[in-house]
Amino acid sequence: GGTGFEQQFMEKCHVIRAQYGAIGDELQGRMPLAYAHIVQILLDVVLWMYPFMALSTGMAWYIGILGSGLLTMFYQGLFDLA
Repeated sequence: GGTGFEQQFMEKCHVIRAQYGAIGDELQGRMPLAYAHIVQILLDVVLWMYPFMALSTGMAWYIGILGSGLLTMFYQGLFDLA
């Protein structure tokens, strides 16, 4: 073997090591970090916009506050589970 063999061998070792590192993530069911970030951003937007939407539709202010609290608990709890 020459330099080509060593280069290919090292490349294959890196591929195997990367796949080995991903086995634990697959078994734990981890999601990609980008997905988690976009879900968090979407949840934040929904939770910030709900009080404005509730008040603009003529809903009572205390129902808007209660609804915001419930949505926050449910959505953030679902996000923690994911």
